[in-house]
Amino acid sequence: AAALMLAARIFDVFTDPLMGSIADRTKTRWGTYRPWLIFGAIPFGLIFALLLKVIMPTFWDVIVALIFCGYIGFDWAVAQDEEPTADNAIDACVGLYLDIVNLFLRLLSIMGRRDD
Repeated sequence: AAALMLAARIFDVFTDPLMGSIADRTKTRWGTYRPWLIFGAIPFGLIFALLLKVIMPTFWDVIVALIFCGYIGFDWAVAQDEEPTADNAIDACVGLYLDIVNLFLRLLSIMGRRDD
């Protein structure tokens, strides 16, 4: 597991600056990053659906995971509307971090129950 995490971080060393430069150069009527967030949600949603299809979670697992995804979207929208101060940024980061951790823990519990 540690080797997999290391490989992911090494991969990120190259891809994160590349994607950042691509996103910074994007000029649309929706802004710089919003198109990447909107159109990136489509393949992410498909991958998430395939993950759920393979693992066969219960109905309540899917509902809870979708609720946490909704929390992430809600907290992100609230963060966009707040005044840009350091306190608001910290509050938004903590809220988003907790939402993502809760979603990750739910997905881990779903995968832990998988029958092999």
